[in-house]
Amino acid sequence: MSRPPDLRKRAELLADVTSYLVRHGVADLSLRPLAAELGTSSRMLIYYFGTREDLIAQALAAARPDLDRLLAGIDTPVAFRKAAWDMWVEVSRGSQVQSMQVLLQLLGLAVVEPSPYAPLAREVLHAWLDPISAALQRLGQSHHEAERDATLLVSGMRGLCNDLLITHQRQRVDRAAATLIDHVLEP
Repeated sequence: MSRPPDLRKRAELLADVTSYLVRHGVADLSLRPLAAELGTSSRMLIYYFGTREDLIAQALAAARPDLDRLLAGIDTPVAFRKAAWDMWVEVSRGSQVQSMQVLLQLLGLAVVEPSPYAPLAREVLHAWLDPISAALQRLGQSHHEAERDATLLVSGMRGLCNDLLITHQRQRVDRAAATLIDHVLEP
C-alpha cells in the first residue's frame, strides 16, 4: 500500500512551480528541468500532480485569489469599489503578480487551436468572472448586466496587467484601473 502524499511538501512545490513558470514560461515546460531545479524528480512531480497540464492547473488554482471570500459580503458600490481595487493591487503588485504572469502566458497558449490549455483557461476565467458577476447582481444589476460588467472588469484588469508588465508605467496604468473600476459601477 502506498503512503499518502505529504500535503505540506505538495504546497511548497506548488509555490515553487509558480515561480519557475514565471521565470521559464509555460510553453516549453518540461518536467525534468523543473524537477531538477526544485530538487525533486519528474516521477515525484507526477506522483503529486499528475500530468504537466494538471501541474499547471493546480499551480494556478493554488495561487488564485479567493474571490468568493473577498466578495462574499459586498452589498454596496463603495464596498465593491474597495474590493475591486484590492484585487487590482494584488494582481498588479501584490501576492498575485506571479499568478497573473503565468495566467497571461496560459491565455496566450490557449488561443491556438487545438490547445491543451483551452479548457484550463476557460476554467480560470470563470473562477474570476462568476464571483464578480454574483457580487454585481447583489448590487442590483441584472444577470446580463453583471455578466457584461464582470467580463469588462476581468478582461480590462488582465489587459492592464499585461500593459504594466511590459511598460512598468505604474501611475498611468493605476489611473486606468481606477477608471475601469469606476466605469463598471456607473449606473
